[in-house]
Amino acid sequence: MRVPNAGQPLDERRIVREGKQLAAAMLANHADPSWFERNGFARQASLWGQQLMGALRRLPVKD
Repeated sequence: MRVPNAGQPLDERRIVREGKQLAAAMLANHADPSWFERNGFARQASLWGQQLMGALRRLPVKD
């Protein structure tokens, strides 16, 4: 990976090059999570449904 010489010494350019290589390796297999996973919306909606069903089961039945 080429790093342009912006007046930096060789050791600083090497650090930049290694940082870019490390970032490329870390992002190689990265995939953004879906909207539902990112916000936890599906999990939260499921929890609300379970809480509602539990509350409805505890209600007394009137004749």
